[in-house]
Amino acid sequence: MSIYILLMSIIGYLIGSWSPGELIARFHGIDITNRGSGGTGATNVARLLGAQYFVLIFLIDCFKAFGYLKLLQSAHYNADVQACAALALLLGNTFSVFLNFKGGKGIATGFGILLALAGSTLPILVGVWAIAFYVTKTIGLASVAALAGLFFYALLLSFNAPQLALVLAIIALIGLWRHIDNVRRYLYSA
Repeated sequence: MSIYILLMSIIGYLIGSWSPGELIARFHGIDITNRGSGGTGATNVARLLGAQYFVLIFLIDCFKAFGYLKLLQSAHYNADVQACAALALLLGNTFSVFLNFKGGKGIATGFGILLALAGSTLPILVGVWAIAFYVTKTIGLASVAALAGLFFYALLLSFNAPQLALVLAIIALIGLWRHIDNVRRYLYSA
């Protein structure tokens, strides 16, 4: 393993581990890891503190991933370094070292990664998300639909860009795994 892959992955993990949702909730006297879904992402923060926080948390989580990967691209790091850094960002967001390995579901961070590494996929995934949200009226299930679409896209991409396909597939699988409870709640309430 290259020293650059290791170093940029560690930095990516630490950036991903920083949770604006947890900080804002703590500022309001709430331990977000023990309330609502227990996630530190935009949806749980909005559920507990109000919808106005959704956009703020989503944008911060998205931009920290996007900004870091764009910085690596501007420094001309290769696809292997970028792929490993992207996965580290996602793992940091989902399993934060600062929050006893709790975290968000990785949607906003994954969105920032996609924006940086595979921006052409976003219009399709946003369309899938919007249709699923219209049908289910549930952010979590709309995210599941978009993640499933991302996984299938990664399978199609695997022959042409294997590093990117692996990153996209892992983003999708981690996101789907983190949304299992949302799917169960929806199925049992329907």
